[in-house]
Amino acid sequence: MNFTKKLTTYFLAIGVITVCVLGVISYTSSRKALVNRTYDQLSSLNQIKKHQLEDFFVKKMGDIKVYAYNSAVQLSVHRFVDAFNEGGLHDPQYQEWIRLHDPKLKMYVDEYGYYDLFYISPKGDVVYTVAKEADLGQNLLSGAISNSGLAKAFLQGKKDFGIVDFSYYDISKEPAAFVSGPVKDDNGTLIGVMVYQISLESINKVMQESTGLGESGETYLVGDDYTLRSDSRFSTEQTALKQRVDTESVKDAFAGNRGTNIIEGYRGIPVLSSHDKLDINGLNWVIIAEINEAEIMQPVIHMRNIILGSALVLFLVIFFVTYLIKKEIRSTLGEEPEEIARIADNIAKGNLNIKFNETLSLQGVYQSMHTMSEKLKEIIANVISGSENIAGASQQLSSGAQQISSGVSEQAASAEEVSSSMEQMAANILQNSENALKTMDISGRASNSVEQVAVASEESMKAVRDIYAKINVVVEIAEKTDLLAINAAVEAARAGDQGRGFAVVAAEVRKLAERSQLAASEIVDLATNGLRLTEDSNKKLKSIVPDIQETSRLVEEIVSASREQEVGVNQVNTAIQQQSMVTQQNASSSEEMASSSEEMAAQAADLRQITQYFIIEEETHHYQKKTSYNMDLRLNTKGKTNGNYHNFNEVIHNEYSEQEYQEM
Repeated sequence: MNFTKKLTTYFLAIGVITVCVLGVISYTSSRKALVNRTYDQLSSLNQIKKHQLEDFFVKKMGDIKVYAYNSAVQLSVHRFVDAFNEGGLHDPQYQEWIRLHDPKLKMYVDEYGYYDLFYISPKGDVVYTVAKEADLGQNLLSGAISNSGLAKAFLQGKKDFGIVDFSYYDISKEPAAFVSGPVKDDNGTLIGVMVYQISLESINKVMQESTGLGESGETYLVGDDYTLRSDSRFSTEQTALKQRVDTESVKDAFAGNRGTNIIEGYRGIPVLSSHDKLDINGLNWVIIAEINEAEIMQPVIHMRNIILGSALVLFLVIFFVTYLIKKEIRSTLGEEPEEIARIADNIAKGNLNIKFNETLSLQGVYQSMHTMSEKLKEIIANVISGSENIAGASQQLSSGAQQISSGVSEQAASAEEVSSSMEQMAANILQNSENALKTMDISGRASNSVEQVAVASEESMKAVRDIYAKINVVVEIAEKTDLLAINAAVEAARAGDQGRGFAVVAAEVRKLAERSQLAASEIVDLATNGLRLTEDSNKKLKSIVPDIQETSRLVEEIVSASREQEVGVNQVNTAIQQQSMVTQQNASSSEEMASSSEEMAAQAADLRQITQYFIIEEETHHYQKKTSYNMDLRLNTKGKTNGNYHNFNEVIHNEYSEQEYQEM
């Protein structure tokens, strides 16, 4: 079932359920309200008629008591009994009493709604009736009507006032009830029994009043033999004492309960029934008020029909609205929801090679899905390319970080060496300062020594003059030695081979003498020059003394400057040590950067692996590959020489054709 059918079904189902729920609630509530109202109405009618009947029989009992105690009545009863006993119904005196009393008694019966009025002798003879039916003159103890209701009323009336329930009275050919009571004289002697015959019409007049009972409602009486004591308003024939009624309401009423319920009535029709028991002395009756359930339910059924009609209209409205919504949704989606779901499912599974229906005019969500698919392809391709570029860049970054770390380490080592050199320089400056102090001391002593040297130089000049004199002696000795050497050579030559060794010695002595002469000559020259130099030195030494003193002053200034230089060197050394610490921190940061670069490379690999979840077309792979090379080109050209750039272009030329390269 596609979405359109589902949507229609769902909306109709919602409408049906809503209407059904509302209908059931409305029907149930209305039915309950109507039932309760009807119960109240039936109960009210029951109570009204119950009180009417109870008042009716109370009044009848009151009537007979008043009449029985009336002296005129007592006299008339006495006359009829005596006349009947004397000559029967045809006795002239009896006829006279008929003529005298009959009109008044007829008027009384008609006025009070009785069917008949009886005077009965203590022996059971019916001595007078207003109706003059066949029971007149009969004996109730031994005659044909000795088992009738009238006979029972006579027996009851001899004892006390009372009521005898309805029974079929054959004389009147209809059901009859009787109210009886004794008629006594002033001495309390029983004169006779007076009986009122109550016809069913009097009861029906009360019970068949249909006001408030609609077309199917009725009230009726049921005796303890479970037969009606009033005629049904729905029957043209007499039903009292014939129609048996043993419904739940009747049984519950005879049990002494009062209530309302829905039962199956005596006609076999569901009815709403209200029941109660009458409180009439001598009568064991219950009163029932009923109305057909169908009549009560007519407004509910009418409302149900309205609801069904409204439901039909609502269904049509829902169907039309569903059609409009379906049309709007289709316009918004651009395609069936199942197709949208299929595309979304493919995208969720990473399959971006989705075939869209190009014959349709792309619109709504379908168009957005198409755009999203294309954009996702491009994005995934860029992500794949970017992840590869990130991996390459991270490797380069890691390599650069390692180089930086190495350079920083070397810089740190150099800084340590410089720091060590500065410390050595500081030590040297300190040593120079100390040496300068010593030099200053030495300069002072040198000044004194120069003065002493000047004195010594004068003595040296004197010694040089003495040396000059002695050198002359040496020169003379050398000349003589030369002569002796010559003579020795001559003698050696004369000696031949034996004098060769002596000749050699003589030659060497001669050479020595010559050299001695030469040296003596040189010494003379040197002595002469030395004397001259000594004289010059003496003069210069005397002139050096002020310079030495000036030097001593300058050396003192050098000492002061050396101390200041020592302080500066210490400060420089401190700065170098701080720089060394920073350099070490840079080295640590470079190592961390290298580690981060490796982590970034790993994450780029993970990203590349994740993007493999998506399936894209070969053209996208081609785009991805070109994008990757372009990214590498941008990365590699930054901070590189033109030569590297040309080398990279060669790589691209090798990887792609000329046309592909130009497209890039």
